[in-house]
Amino acid sequence: MSTIPWHENDTYWASVYEFFFNESAFANAALNVPKLLQLCGRTSGSVLDLGCGPGRYAIPLAKQGFKVTGLDRTQLLLDRAKEFSSAQAVSIEWLNEDMRRFVRPNTYDLIVNMFTSFGYFENLNENRLVLENVYKSLSTGGVFLMDTASKEILAKWFQPSGVNALPNGDLMIERRKIVDDWQKVESEIITITSGEIRRFPVLLWTFSAGELKGLLSDAGFRKIKIYGNLDGAPYGPDASRLIAVAEK
Repeated sequence: MSTIPWHENDTYWASVYEFFFNESAFANAALNVPKLLQLCGRTSGSVLDLGCGPGRYAIPLAKQGFKVTGLDRTQLLLDRAKEFSSAQAVSIEWLNEDMRRFVRPNTYDLIVNMFTSFGYFENLNENRLVLENVYKSLSTGGVFLMDTASKEILAKWFQPSGVNALPNGDLMIERRKIVDDWQKVESEIITITSGEIRRFPVLLWTFSAGELKGLLSDAGFRKIKIYGNLDGAPYGPDASRLIAVAEK
């Protein structure tokens, strides 16, 4: 089993790509873009898609007329994003950068972080640094929107294992457990593709709404709202996602 952190392991992203980034995932993202813009109150400007993956959100944002930067550490995902954006004739700046180090002071009107792309780093201070970088990179009055699976939602739906199957018979098996007093979810991802078995350890921080608001406040944000989905529903027992909207 590789000793490379899961989020830096290109083999991991190649193995799970078809499970996470199928056609319906792209279609759903395109439908979600008007919703997230409504929550943020933005109709134009510059956007950073932080942890952009293959461009599910960056591309429809560019189609809406935004000046878009897509940032990801994984070149495989960026290569797919470049192919998709070229095919759809949209211009996007694609950056292979680490969100712990990337800062462009006072640059973006909107920064989005979708699909639980936060809490990757084992050291909590590194995750804090990501939010500090986001704050610095926003222009005054700029908005940060984060979409994640919260501690409350995980507690409601948690299952110790799950299986995802593709039409061609490929499988992704996930074995999960809660560790460190509900601070993290530790998983083993097993992919069976074309008869080849691969195993990857995944460790992800999980935050309650209150904890995430505290982290955002510590990073400098002062106007922080929490929703239960991208439709703007209240964050309560029926929440399907934790959507945080924070203003600089």
